[in-house]
Amino acid sequence: MTLEDTLTTEDYDEFGWLREVAHDHGLAFEPPKVWRRFHELSPGRLLSAIQWGEASPRVVLLHGGRQNAHTWDTVLLELAQPALAIDLPGHGRSYRRPDGDHGAIQAAAALAQALPQLAPDAEVLIGMSLGALTAMRLMATARPARKVVLVDATPPVSAEIVDRSRAAERGVADVERLERYDSFEALLHVAAALNPRRPLRALRRETRLNVMRLVDGSWTWRHDAGSRRPTHPENWAQMFGLWDDVAAIDAPTLLVKAQYSRFVSDDSVAEFRRRLPSARVEVVADSGHAIQYDQPRALTALINDFCFPKAAAA
Repeated sequence: MTLEDTLTTEDYDEFGWLREVAHDHGLAFEPPKVWRRFHELSPGRLLSAIQWGEASPRVVLLHGGRQNAHTWDTVLLELAQPALAIDLPGHGRSYRRPDGDHGAIQAAAALAQALPQLAPDAEVLIGMSLGALTAMRLMATARPARKVVLVDATPPVSAEIVDRSRAAERGVADVERLERYDSFEALLHVAAALNPRRPLRALRRETRLNVMRLVDGSWTWRHDAGSRRPTHPENWAQMFGLWDDVAAIDAPTLLVKAQYSRFVSDDSVAEFRRRLPSARVEVVADSGHAIQYDQPRALTALINDFCFPKAAAA
C-alpha cells in the first residue's frame, strides 16, 4: 500500500505502514498483533485506542495536542510490550466534547472512568505534552499505574513562556484552525511548517494518519481544530493548579525533556524538582518537543531503563 493509494478513500489499513516505520528507524520487523478498539463512556461518547499485543496492557500511552495514538508507533515497535495507545477526547477517532474543552482535566476525568476496564493491569503511564499533563492529573487522583513517564511537559511556570512559544507558530496555527482544505497537500504544508525537523517521508505518513477525506473530496484534521486553548484566566488557573497534582504523585516518575524544548524551561525543571524531589529528569539530545518522533529510539531506551530495567539489560 502506498500513501497515494489512500488519498481517494478512508477504507485503508491504518497499520499498513508499520514495516516502513521499522525500516526507517533501523528496527527488525516482526509483524505485531495490533488493532483498534473502542470503549463507550456514555451514549455518544466513544473513546478510541490502539491495542498492541493480546495480553492485558502493561503500558498506557497518551499523545500530545493535535496528535493521535499513532504518534507512539515507532516507540511501541521497539518497546515490544503489551500496550494501549489512546486517542484523547477531541483527537483521532475519539469523541469530541460539544464545548470544545479538550484539556488535561477533562481528559483525565474520562480516562479515570475508562482505564479500569481498558487496562486494569497497567504498570506504566506515559504521556507527551497534553498527554503528560493529563497523566499528572491521573497519577494524582485515579492512580491507574505504578510508574509514570512525562515527555516534554510540565505545568506552566508563567503564561508568558507558553504564549511566547505559541507566538512562533501563530501564523501556522491560524491556518491550522481551518476546518476544511482542498487537498491533502495543503494539510501537509501546514504539518511541515509545524514540524520542520521531520523527514518528509515520515511526515507524509504521520499527516495521513491525522487527517481524513470527507465525502465531498475535501480534507480535515482528525482533531478538533477549534478546541478552546488556555487563554482565559480561569483556564490558566486550571493549568497552574496542575502543580499541586505533580506534588501529589506518589509513584516513581521520569520527566524527559527535549534539548530544544519550547515548553519546558530550566525554571520549569527546577519547579518540577521542587514539587517532586524524587523524580528522575533526563534530557534527550538533538530533539524538539515531539521526542517520540525526533528521537524515538533514545526515548524508548529511557523508558526501558526506567520502567523495565531487566529488558533494557538483556
